[in-house]
Formats: sequence, structure tokens, C-alpha cells
Amino acid sequence: MGLDHHGECCLDHGQLYQGWRIMILRLPSREDLWFSMRTFIASMLALYIALDLSLANPIWAMGTVYIVSQPLLGAMRSKTLYRIGGTLTGAAGALLLVPPLSAQPVLLIIAVALWSGMFLFFSMLDRSPRTYLFRLPAYTLPLIVFPSVHAPQLVFDIALARTEEILVGIFCANLVAGVALVQRASPVIRKRLAQWFDHVAIWAQELMTGQVGSGSRHQLVLELSTLEQLTTHLGFDTPHRHAVPLMLQLRARMRRLLPLLSSLAAMRQALQREGGLDPLLQVQFSQVAAQLTGAATAEAVVELSDDPPRHSWPGILAWVTRRRLAHLHALNDDCQQLRERLADMSLDGRPLLYPHDRLAGNAHHLDHGLVLFYASSVALGIVLCGLLWLISGWTAGANAMVLGIVGCALFCALDEPAPIMLRFLGVNLASSVLGGLLLFVVLPQVETFEALVACFLLPCLAFGVLMLRPQFSTEALLMIAFTGSTLGLHGAYQADFAGFLEGCLASIGGALVALLWTMLIRPFGREITLARLRQSTFRALAQLALCGGDDYPHLTARLHDRQELTWPRQPGIDGMAEVRLGLAVLHLRRQLLSIDVTARRAVEELLDGLGRCFLVCAENGGLSLPDSRLLMLIDRALGQLLAGTAIATQDASSALVELRLILYPDAPAPDFSGALVNVR
Repeated sequence: MGLDHHGECCLDHGQLYQGWRIMILRLPSREDLWFSMRTFIASMLALYIALDLSLANPIWAMGTVYIVSQPLLGAMRSKTLYRIGGTLTGAAGALLLVPPLSAQPVLLIIAVALWSGMFLFFSMLDRSPRTYLFRLPAYTLPLIVFPSVHAPQLVFDIALARTEEILVGIFCANLVAGVALVQRASPVIRKRLAQWFDHVAIWAQELMTGQVGSGSRHQLVLELSTLEQLTTHLGFDTPHRHAVPLMLQLRARMRRLLPLLSSLAAMRQALQREGGLDPLLQVQFSQVAAQLTGAATAEAVVELSDDPPRHSWPGILAWVTRRRLAHLHALNDDCQQLRERLADMSLDGRPLLYPHDRLAGNAHHLDHGLVLFYASSVALGIVLCGLLWLISGWTAGANAMVLGIVGCALFCALDEPAPIMLRFLGVNLASSVLGGLLLFVVLPQVETFEALVACFLLPCLAFGVLMLRPQFSTEALLMIAFTGSTLGLHGAYQADFAGFLEGCLASIGGALVALLWTMLIRPFGREITLARLRQSTFRALAQLALCGGDDYPHLTARLHDRQELTWPRQPGIDGMAEVRLGLAVLHLRRQLLSIDVTARRAVEELLDGLGRCFLVCAENGGLSLPDSRLLMLIDRALGQLLAGTAIATQDASSALVELRLILYPDAPAPDFSGALVNVR
């Protein structure tokens, strides 16, 4: 029983739609039906060509169509490219390993385990759609190697058959998609951008009225991750070479809007505690909020005072708030201009206002230790199960090995893979029943290809629609792949009940062993991932405070990325405070050499105290209230900095005010009369 396209049953369809379209139980839309219909047409075309060419496994071509078909053209093209590259890599690896190790099956299994573990490790380090390029070879090679363990002379034929069928499926899927005018990513991105800025406007209204609701903020964070995925597909979607750079610039500024809005909310609360906003500042708040909502033009700019007040804490708060409002105005103006450039695909326009070197790059947080554990556990499972298979001498055990590797490879990157692997097993059982009905009840009545198409029509259309629903996408794609594999279609009808039963038992056994191994080796859930993520956040903050860093864009990118990873795992953790802390510390570090010696010593002592504080937070797994000594260090450094007039001094002073409000939001107003006294 062929198991090729089991491994291709990734979650791309549901993940992609989940990001840009909230789907609930409802009747299928016209777009859903059209996607299902054109995918079915392409799959039947691929099946017909494969049968006509007498290829070894025609059903693989049909399954490949469903694997690479995507709602968006750019996503489909990228999946196609990565699938070709991954398939060829796996096939080449099999041709290199089998001939020299065919006489030593134990060594061959160990080599397969190392290969799969290595490619899974690399796949989990890449969180873009490009991960498919690394994940696919992890189970393509076992798919070719294990059936040839006892017949190594067949390895080239198996590799060639896999490649031929996949290329036929890819050709048909892309041909029909091109004729069907599949939707491009650009309109979807524009729609998502419009919705995102609508949420920003809601937050701006909350800010203007003094509310501190966080619901829209959380949605904003989630949608930024979706936009990153769509941006990757955009490069395959449009001939305009400016599209991706423009989108990256826009997304970086969108990211920076969120901590800035959070900071302004904190500033406003602090001002309310100190007696409220003065009328001019209230007007400026309303003015900038109106710009964000589109109710006012972008020409109105917050007037800044270069010289901060020296001793008035409400005055200092108002001064920092005006600076934040000016930054917000600049960021919003840049965002709207970049949106216009994206619509026109043009680089011409006004100069961007927000400094480029303050923007986040595209770096990601990577937990190498956890990823290595996940990949190593799969590799160890392959070795142990492979040895049991060799000892048993069960011929169909090759199918069980392949399906077990597929299940582990597909879901090993999840925080809690066991529940979805249980569904993986359930779908395998259901597909065996459905495949048996088709093979022994329906197909004996089929004499023409047209009748075969009619048999596939209703189930494939139904599963094609469900592939677009996040809650059903995995099961739907698995059902198509598993059921097709049980049929084993060739040029003429062939039905061997004993072979069918043995193949089904092998598939079910492989899925069951993969589930049991996963439950044994990974009894923990998302708690450990979240704990390590929080620990990494505060260790990174401690590193910034104690040592600094030169790569500002990448450091800030990781701050944002950790926050975007934290919230879906624990929505109760806002994560915005950590981002603001990191940005404040980075600003202090950048301005350290530009301030006078006396203030520099005070800031350095503060940074040292912050570093030790963040190390304690890393041990505790969360932001804990520091002792009062750190507050005294902040006030002393702030008092000394406020005496200067340089721009660097002003930036550093703003960062210190930000630190004070994050770490000590309820502290009384500082007394700068003793700011120059050493803290003992």
C-alpha cells in the first residue's frame, strides 16, 4: 500500500486561512466550492495522465494535487517549489545511502534516523513556509529506503516513480490553478492591512478616552504573525520586485506601533494620577488619535519642546508623552504611505519620517535546545522501531515504519503533539473503512474512467471544502491521502483482501506506535515551552542591560517575536511590558557614550542593577517587582540626565521614564533634590 502522500498532509491550508479569514461552522461559500472543484478537476487530470502513462503509482499524482493546492496563488507556487526541492533531496539521499549500506540494515536504519532527525531539526528552526523544504526530505527518504531494505535493487525504481508521479501532480495542479485564475496574495494582504489598522483605530479611541482594554491589542499581535507568512508568499505572487521590501518595511513599523501605543496608555494613566492632562496635551492626544482613525489629515503634527522640565514630574511625564505622540504620528504617516506604495507598487513618495535604524529586522527567537530534543526523540524512535521491525521480519512493517515517521515528523514541532496524533490515528482508521468500501463494494462496478471520477466526486468535493476550515483541515487532507493509498489504483482493478488488511494493520500500527512513543518521550505540554520562552525573554533582557548589543534591528526583532510567541500560548500574559523594557534598555545603551561622564556612571550602575533584576525574573519565570534600590538608581540617573540638553540626553531621559513606569507604576513622584547623591 503506497504511503507517499501521507507525509504531505501538512496544516498549510487551515493555517493560511485561519490567519486571514475567521472560519466557523457555516455553509461553504462560492470561493470554497470553487477551490474544491478546481482541485478535484486537477486531481482527476493528474490521475488520468498517470494511468495513461502507466506510471507505477497513479494515486500519488492525485494526492500530490491536494497537497500543493492552496487558496492563494503565491502560497501554491511556494509549496510547489519547496515540494520539488524536498522530494529531489530525499530521493537523492536514498540513492546515496542504500547501495553502500544495503548489506547492513541496522546501519541503514541508523543512517535514516540521523537523516530524518537532522532535517527535522532544520525544519523547526525555520518558521516560514520554507520549512516544508526541510521537513519533506525527513520522510521522503524513509519512504524510499524502507521498501527497498530487503530489495535494494529497487531503490532507483522507487525513487523514480515517486518523482514522476509528483511532477505530474504538480504540473496538473498549477495548470488548472492558472486557468482558474486563483486568488493572489496581494488583495488578501491589503484586506488584512485594512482590518489591522481598523483595530489600531479602536485602540487609539480607547487611548483617547482613557480606557485600557486589551482585546484588540491581542488580535493585533496575532495578525502580525499571519502577515509574516503572507509576505513570504507575496514573493511568489507578484512580478514587482518592490513588493516584499515594501511589505517588510511596513510590517516593521506596524510592529513598533504596538509598544508605542502601550507606552502612551501607561503615560496617560500616570498623568491622570498626577492631576490629569493639561488642555493642550488632551488636544494633542485627540489629534493623533483622529489621524489613526482617519478622521483627520496627516498634516497636523505634535509640537515638541526640546528642553524637558527639570523638577516637575507631571511636566516630565507630559514632555515624554509629547515625544511619544510625535513618534506615533511619524509611524502612522509612514504606514499609510507604505500602504499607498504597496497599492501602486512604487518606491516614489515622501521621505519616511521614522528612523529606519530603530526598526525591527526579521530575526526570530529559536530555542535550539528544545528543537534538538524534539528532533532527537524522533531519530531515537526510528532506531528502536526499526530494530523491532528487523527482528520481527514483518514485510509490511516497512509501511508501519513510514507512517510512524510521517506522524512524528508532521507534528513534532507542536507543543502538545499527542492530541493531534490521536486524531491522526482516528483518521487512519476511518480511511481504512472508507477505502475498503470503495475498493470492495464500489470499484468492482466501475468499468470506465468517467465512472471512476463519479465515484470520487462527492467525497473529494466534501473533503476539499473541509480543507479550508482550520478545525477540519488536517483530517480532511489526511482522509484524501489515506483513502487514496488504500485503493492502490493501477491500470486495471486489483483487489486483494489479505494484502489490503495487512496494509491497513501496518498503517494503523505505525500511527499507534508513533502516538505511544510521543506520549512516552514527551509527557509535558506547552507549559515547558512557555516557561523556556519566558526565561529566554528575561535572559535576553539581562544580556542587553549588562552587555548591550550592536545589531539593534535584530535585537528588537527578537523582542517582538518572543512576545508574539508568548501570547497564543498564554493569552493572560500581555508581553508588551517586556518589549517596552527591552526597547528602553536598548535606547539607554545606544546613547550611553553620548552623555556626560557623571550621568554615564549613574546609567551604567542602573543597567547593572537592571541586569541582575532580569536574571532573577528569568529564574522566577516572570516580571517581579524589583526592590526600592533600583527605583532610587532610576531617579538619580534621571535627575542627572535632565540637567543636560543634548538630543542623546533627551532620548535617554525618555527611556528612564519608561523604565520607571513599567517597573514601578504606582511609585510616588520622584524627588530630584537628592538625585546627585550616591545610592548606598
